[in-house]
Order: sequence, then structure tokens, then C-alpha cells
Amino acid sequence: MTWKKTVRLTVLLATACAVAAAVRLFLVTVICIPSDGGRPVFEAGDRVTVCRMAYGVRLWPMSRWGGRRVGEKRVARGEWVAFNDPSDGTGGALPPDRREMFIGCCLAAPGDSLWTDSLGTVYLSRPAGRRCRVAELPRKDAWVAVTPDNMHWYGRMLRLHEGLDAEVVAGRLRVDGKPVKSCRFRHDYYWMGAVEGQSLEGSGSFGFVPDDYVIGRLTHIVYSLDASLPWYARLRAGRLWKRVETVNLKP
Repeated sequence: MTWKKTVRLTVLLATACAVAAAVRLFLVTVICIPSDGGRPVFEAGDRVTVCRMAYGVRLWPMSRWGGRRVGEKRVARGEWVAFNDPSDGTGGALPPDRREMFIGCCLAAPGDSLWTDSLGTVYLSRPAGRRCRVAELPRKDAWVAVTPDNMHWYGRMLRLHEGLDAEVVAGRLRVDGKPVKSCRFRHDYYWMGAVEGQSLEGSGSFGFVPDDYVIGRLTHIVYSLDASLPWYARLRAGRLWKRVETVNLKP
């Protein structure tokens, strides 16, 4: 092989790798569903496409407090979404795009209200006959009132995702050392869960999901393998290129 052919081949390989990396980074990613937690929509072994452009292109590199997005769109209720772990398990050391990827259904969007009882169970609508605390999911640049029912949630969000020194002291939310009656957030926030219904887990364990943690929308099941069967029988033919439908959430 001549020197010119070697250079040409090297350039072609480098270009192909760059294009593949760009597609995976900005356009489409295929992920594997590891468990049956997403039933009836997903099964363990599903290979699912994630459209990274569905809510706008997220720019890199991202800082500890997030990054910008070009052509940003809000997630709609009922859509299945891939997002980065918004919990404080990393101690805030990792930027959003370097955290573990989760999937969930968007069960509540910015401006929606949530109710929680004394056991910490979260509801999308006020349950009859129960006294519940209420909190509103913040919308970007909108002011929300701070109450005894939501101050602990808001304080955690301000501390983890807004870069502020926020804590509840003597029954008052203090931001940068000053008591506040209302606060404004610079992100939209979502409540994600793995299953549909009125009493739900999900964000109850890992927290509200800020808009800059959203990766993209799950669109199709490319193929699916049942690991419990012999290799020649693992392919689930009925799930080939199956569209991921939006969940019809009950009002």
C-alpha cells in the first residue's frame, strides 16, 4: 500500500469515526432496557432508540450547573424520556452529561401540582379523603410561593440544580442566608416515573428532573432479546421496530 493510499484510508476512517460519534452524541442513541420496570411498554432486553434532538440539542461541555440547549422544547406529559441521574449521589462532583442514564415516563410537567401524604407517597391528583401537602413543579423564570409543604423540596432543588446556598432553618427556607417567601428557578422541572397510575414512584427516589438533565425521547424498539431463552430463540419478532407510544395519563 502506497503512502498516499495509507493517508487516504486513515482520513476516511477518522471521518467515519467522527460522523458516528457526532450521530451518537447529537442525533440518535440506542440503549438497552436492563429490567422489566417499564412494563407494559418495555421489557428487559429491548434495544430502544433515543432521539437526542426531540427537545433541542444539548451543548457540551456541561458544567456542574448544567448547560445550554439549542431549539429547546418542553417534554410533554406521557412521553418516555432518557435523562441523567439528578440525585445528589455524586456529591455534585459530576456534570449532568457524565451521570448515569435513566429512563422514565413524564408524569408531571412544569406548572403541574403534586400531592404527597405523611408516608411520602406522591399523587398526580388530590386523593379523596386524605390530607396531603401540595407542591408545584417550577417553570423556568416563574416565581413560586414557598410554603411549609414545599420548602424542603424547593430547598433541595435550589441547592442541587440552581447553584444556591439553600436550607430550611427553624421552619423557614433561607437562600444565601436570607429567609424567602417566594423563589424563582432558572430551569423547568419534571416528575418522571417508570409506570403509569395515580400513586407513583420514580422522582420520589431520585428527585425532580431539571430540563438540562433531559437527554431525549424514546421513539422505537429496534429489536428485543429474551435472555432466558436459548440463543436461537431469543429474538422477540413481534417487537421489531415497534413504536414507543405516549402514555395516556388519567386526569
